[in-house]
Amino acid sequence: MAQALSADEVFRTLFEYCSRKPAATVDHPWGEVVFKVKKKIFAYIGRPGEASGVTVKPAPEELQELLARPNIALAHYIGRYGWVHVSIGDRASLQLAERLIDETYEQIAHRKKPERVTAPSSGEAGPAPKKPPAKKADAAEKKPASAKKAESGEKKPAEKKPAARKPASAEKAETKAPSRRKRAE
Repeated sequence: MAQALSADEVFRTLFEYCSRKPAATVDHPWGEVVFKVKKKIFAYIGRPGEASGVTVKPAPEELQELLARPNIALAHYIGRYGWVHVSIGDRASLQLAERLIDETYEQIAHRKKPERVTAPSSGEAGPAPKKPPAKKADAAEKKPASAKKAESGEKKPAEKKPAARKPASAEKAETKAPSRRKRAE
């Protein structure tokens, strides 16, 4: 029969295991212990005394098989991104959790940043280089058209604005309700 593990023992074992990963750092967002590599989380292990599991992100092709296990469920809040919580109660589930920590760590530690597209060397066809941004005009050149016309002596024709019309509901209300204003006598 499998030996049961206490929450403290699970936390301590996971903490030590994650700490041994190269370039792994510990952080405490939300008061919980998480481990990061390259500033990205690879394992949530919770709080000491409360934790009896770990949250990791397995490979997408393995997700459905893992969710069929009774001790694995989609993680709260981040499960929609493929993260699962592994409840650990015995050595077998601890070994599975360690394997999933390794996989998550490897995914993140070896993830490469997208390569930047560079201009092709002369002779090679490629996309046209971007044009430099237009130079900003001096403040004197940024005068509005009306100011420029005033300086040149041109007169601006008067603009006619349409009369503001009240909504139909307001017109009906005025005809039904007597005015409360006092008339000047």
